[in-house]
Amino acid sequence: GLYVMPVAGNITAFPITSTEQKEALQPYAKSSLIVEGQYVSQPVWSPDGKQVAYISYDNNEFNIWLANVQVDAKTGAYSLKGNPVPLTSGGVDAESRLAWTN
Repeated sequence: GLYVMPVAGNITAFPITSTEQKEALQPYAKSSLIVEGQYVSQPVWSPDGKQVAYISYDNNEFNIWLANVQVDAKTGAYSLKGNPVPLTSGGVDAESRLAWTN
């Protein structure tokens, strides 16, 4: 499956103190499973943080998918907005690497 979570703020180096360690681990409590599947890999966030592209293996083929993601303003938790959209129909292999362009 594909989990998403917010990024820990103000952590720019290895967290050494117990306060830094707690802050670094806070986002894990807000992690959300947005896509389930046998094989989901290579997730890449869009530059605006509203979409995640990823590779999934279903029906004996690899495909690129696009998931729209939203953030709950109160909790900061992420969730899937609508259903993921397939961008390819085969022709992708496990060695493919996704990247966004401007």
